[in-house]
Amino acid sequence: MRTTCIYCGKPLGKKPQIVLVGKDRKEKLLCCSVQCYNDTKRFIEWDRRYRLISYIIIAVCVGMNLFVIGNEVDRWWKYIPTVIIGICLSVWPLVFTHYHTYERYGITRTLKYVRLAGYVIIAAGIIFTVFGQ
Repeated sequence: MRTTCIYCGKPLGKKPQIVLVGKDRKEKLLCCSVQCYNDTKRFIEWDRRYRLISYIIIAVCVGMNLFVIGNEVDRWWKYIPTVIIGICLSVWPLVFTHYHTYERYGITRTLKYVRLAGYVIIAAGIIFTVFGQ
C-alpha cells in the first residue's frame, strides 16, 4: 500500500483522504490532507477537460513533424511543430494516461518535470529553427 500522498508526495497521516477515480470509481488515490484532496479533485477535473485537446494537438504536430522529416522539407519553419509540442507539454502536462504513474513523485513534482521537458523541447526547437539553416 502507498505511504505517500498522490498530490504532494509527502507521507500520509493517520487518516488519509481517499479520492475515488475511474469509470467504476474503484481506484483509490490517497491524499495526506483535505487541501491535497481538493487539489487532487481539481487536477482530475482539469485532466478530464483538457487531455483530449492536448492529445489532438500533439498528434497533429507529430504528424507534421513526420511529414517534414519524410519529405525532407528544408524550410525555416520545419521545427515549428516541435516548438508547438513543447508549448503543449508546458501548458497541458497531461502525458500520463493513468493516475498511478504520478505516485512516485506526486502530481505536483511530476507536472514540474513534464513542464521542464516541454521547456527543453521548446528551446531545442527554437535553436534548430534559428541556427538550423
